[in-house]
Amino acid sequence: MNFQAVSVGQKLAKDNSDGSCTDDTGSLNGQPGGYKDGAGTPTDVLAYALDKVDEALGDMIHALKSQGIYESTLFIVTAKHGQSPINPLKVNKPGHFADLVASLSDSTTNAGAIAIAAAAACTTGSCGFAQDDDIALIWLQDQSQTPAAAAYLNANAGRCSSMRCFPELNSS
Repeated sequence: MNFQAVSVGQKLAKDNSDGSCTDDTGSLNGQPGGYKDGAGTPTDVLAYALDKVDEALGDMIHALKSQGIYESTLFIVTAKHGQSPINPLKVNKPGHFADLVASLSDSTTNAGAIAIAAAAACTTGSCGFAQDDDIALIWLQDQSQTPAAAAYLNANAGRCSSMRCFPELNSS
């Protein structure tokens, strides 16, 4: 089974923001997802998602028991999307990083910007990758360009492009 409820519950800026959900979740409508604090206290939206996953896992265990195969079944629960920052102060969704970089005036001449653009443009092989979801994860084809790319992003932290502003880069 693949549960996206928790991943979505972590990322929602506002539950049912466009009003399209016909299975109304009542008081959760319009509420933010994610965490309330850096200690990992879930918002009501995320708590609802966690409860729904817990309920579904319970249903699966019940089904295994009712079929008489629970005792002979190894049940493994794991997760992905571990990059979601828990501290709400660290969450910043600036837009697609490659688009932000490309919109800056020196994006075609700065080595760091070129390395980021090359990673984002890569579609196959080991030529790099740029993933911007909860946070931006950038794998450069040429790791020696990491200092230049980090310096470029840090130099533009807080600088606005035609789209949005770059967040401050955590260089750790």
